Amino acid sequence: MNSSTIKLFLILGLLATSCVAQAPGAAPTPTPTPPAPTPAPTTPPRTPTPSPSHSPPAPAPATPAPTPAPTTAPTPSPTSTPPSEAPTPGATPPPSPSPSPSSPSSEPSPSDVSPSGTFAAGWIDRVVIAGTALAGTFLAVTLA
Repeated sequence: MNSSTIKLFLILGLLATSCVAQAPGAAPTPTPTPPAPTPAPTTPPRTPTPSPSHSPPAPAPATPAPTPAPTTAPTPSPTSTPPSEAPTPGATPPPSPSPSPSSPSSEPSPSDVSPSGTFAAGWIDRVVIAGTALAGTFLAVTLA
């Protein structure tokens, strides 16, 4: 093998080692978004089939009459529950409504937050990379 081929392999090995030795950055952890409250499904009560021999057919129609009113009332209730919960507490409404409607916009918020870790850790990585490059340069000059 030629001397320049060995030098080339040593420099490429040093370059590959410095590239592989770099520590990966920590992946950002997404904040879990609370699930939206889902209204409980209301099942209308089953009405008994009126039989000709029974005399209580009159109460049976009276039972379905109140049933639609409560069924209609719970449907607007869950829809209006989040707005009524927000205005009820005095200091809590601004924080509570903002996370719920801005759940999609809360994803950009973690990008605004600085990454965890110390400031010195970044400088140490840069110093190690610069030292490796400097050592590679000295090795290349020495072997040339």
